[in-house]
Amino acid sequence: MSPRELVTSTQLTFLDLAHLYLPDVTLVSAKCQRDLIATYRAIASLDTLVARGELWPLLREWRWWWSAEGPQDVPSRPRTPALPSLLPAALTLMQYGTCMPSTCTEDELQETVNKALQKEGLKVKILDCQTENQNRHPLQGPEITGIVLLLALVLLLASATCADVVTLGEKRQHLRQGPLRYLLAFSVTTNLPKIMHMETRKLPGVIPSINGIRFLSISWVVMGHQCAYSVSASQNIADLPELSKPVSIQIVTNADLSVDTFFMLSGLLVTLGLFGMVKKTGRFNLPLYLVHRLLRLWPPVALTVVLVATVSGLVVSGPYAEQYWSSIVKGCRDFWWIDITLVTNLVYPYLDQIPRDEGEAASCLPHIWYLGVDTQLYLIMPLILLPLIWWPRKGMAWLGLWTAASVITPAAIIGAYHLWPASLMVIDPPASLEYNYKVYLMPWCRAGPYLAGVWAGYLLHYGRKHPSITHLKLWQQVLGWAAAVGVALAVLFGIARYNYVGTPSQVPQMSLAEAVMYGGAHRAAWGAAVAWVIVACSWGYGGEYALVCVL
Repeated sequence: MSPRELVTSTQLTFLDLAHLYLPDVTLVSAKCQRDLIATYRAIASLDTLVARGELWPLLREWRWWWSAEGPQDVPSRPRTPALPSLLPAALTLMQYGTCMPSTCTEDELQETVNKALQKEGLKVKILDCQTENQNRHPLQGPEITGIVLLLALVLLLASATCADVVTLGEKRQHLRQGPLRYLLAFSVTTNLPKIMHMETRKLPGVIPSINGIRFLSISWVVMGHQCAYSVSASQNIADLPELSKPVSIQIVTNADLSVDTFFMLSGLLVTLGLFGMVKKTGRFNLPLYLVHRLLRLWPPVALTVVLVATVSGLVVSGPYAEQYWSSIVKGCRDFWWIDITLVTNLVYPYLDQIPRDEGEAASCLPHIWYLGVDTQLYLIMPLILLPLIWWPRKGMAWLGLWTAASVITPAAIIGAYHLWPASLMVIDPPASLEYNYKVYLMPWCRAGPYLAGVWAGYLLHYGRKHPSITHLKLWQQVLGWAAAVGVALAVLFGIARYNYVGTPSQVPQMSLAEAVMYGGAHRAAWGAAVAWVIVACSWGYGGEYALVCVL
């Protein structure tokens, strides 16, 4: 059993950070060695102290912090120090405290520490931050390959930009229509204005509200992930349950709904694209449909995997550099196929069955799970959409059947396995992983918002051919906006009582009926609410200056 399997998450957080603050254990006095052992003993008991709300015993173990001249008496039961203020001050004083040089070797101290902590069932590997900082990833074959690839990309961009500038002008337009046009697609001068384009006026075939929704959603994604990752390194983890209880914090703890917004957008755009293909050519071209997806997604994913597996290690240094090389870089080189084939979400539940070194990552781009789900749904869309084109009435019933299945399926899985949608916020890895693997990452459980986008795309397409359906009465507009806002707020804030950071004993659990109803319907409902915003803005019912329509 590895040392990491013997410690809890709270202990592991402190053990991971300890070597950044503690002095070099090979250059300390006997007294400092004794205090280091006491420090690790206190860390081994930290979860118990946090659970009881008592951190004062740490001061008894680490009493030498407060005086460089020797230990001093401490009161028996003063006010419990706050965890955020206690540990930074304590660890900083350790770093510049009473330690003096010693001839004690690292192996001898390792053995002493392990003996002292034997009764806690914990083994500690003492690390030297300075030694790790001096390590550098060597320049080897893969790194050289990555450097060559980067130089080739720079050369391609420079060549395309130069060709673009040289061929400007009416007399040279014929050159731009030949084979040179493939090179010009990489021109910086051509693409940069398109990327930075901020035009808000309505253009034929353009849905301007999508740009604002994308911006707001990606900002929400970044904020949610930053807060989630900060939890694992937070120094006031004991306070997180109270800090995450206010209803307004659901904007952070429920930020995964932003992902469902992107699924809805994908369904909408795929629908409009497929309908446009059939309208333009009179038939559905399956090879072109698949190749279009492959050319848009595979090159950037493959390039990112190659760069992470090669040159990314050259810019990493510090105490966690070795961990990055042995985990992320090595995992990229050994399991690149998982990300390249866009099956990350399907492989995740079986990671334990993949032979790999301890600590080695099985995916270098874990966020690619989203593209995996999106691509898997993309592949079945012709089966759902083509009946809408060939047999509209039957096609709508067919789409309705799939929509109902997209709600019933996650509800049935949640009910069968007694899973809770709020479990991702609970500090309980087994429950979180089970919900992740059976619901969160599976395409059949994320199809609800995607199909909401399909309905929105169909309405926009049908409205172009039948403008009469786009003329809504005032009561219809008010009802639509009220329903969309009400549903969105209910989904976002409706589980505030259950959805905050804490252990299973701290956070109340939903009833099974609540979990089934919310878990099955909330993602489709959120997608439908955002889809209304797009349809209403496209038909002119969002207000000319409405933020959601023109941002």
